[in-house]
Amino acid sequence: MRYSVTSSQISYFQENYYIEFEDLIKPDFADELALAMASIKDFEQGHDLFRKETIFSKYTRLKYLAQIASSFVGVKQLRLLLDQGILSHQNPSFFDQDRTLEESFSFQGMEIALLLKCTDSDSVEDSLPEDSLQIEKKSFIPQKKGNGIFFLPYHPFPLKHLFENQNQSYLLIVYGKVSAQYILNKTDPFRYSLKKFGYSYGDVLQDQFHPIV
Repeated sequence: MRYSVTSSQISYFQENYYIEFEDLIKPDFADELALAMASIKDFEQGHDLFRKETIFSKYTRLKYLAQIASSFVGVKQLRLLLDQGILSHQNPSFFDQDRTLEESFSFQGMEIALLLKCTDSDSVEDSLPEDSLQIEKKSFIPQKKGNGIFFLPYHPFPLKHLFENQNQSYLLIVYGKVSAQYILNKTDPFRYSLKKFGYSYGDVLQDQFHPIV
């Protein structure tokens, strides 16, 4: 699957800090991801899935996704920093605050993030008349299975609205600079998780654990 990013899309992204792509991944790809995420018991188990299961390793490293992301931030290469499976019925307190991703995770050098929708919408809310507030909420949520939203990690992105619709699965992928570093962020519940790979705070990330995509 190939996408070409237009100048008007880049302008929209620069003005709004996010942009949605329709059919970014094929429906059967989305189904595979949703099925794999169905067994996730909690938010912690859904973190860094690309290290745990082959299917997530495959989809988080898709070249065309990284190429699109690179087009919006003007860099040639990106490093995979993390991924996070998000199930709407879990509603972790982690997303209660409208923090940026930079304020939420232990990395310096984040560049761009991608939120993929892996399930069809089946909520009653989707069929209701839309007031301006609901339109604003929905604009930050991929609208159908296979869609994806690219957004800047230093801009507030209200991920808490993902939990207002039931039975939904999303995959968050965060990309960074090749020179990205592991840092201490006390708001990050996973701030110690990279210690097991021999990292110390301030270390530049290694290809072995955070591949260039």
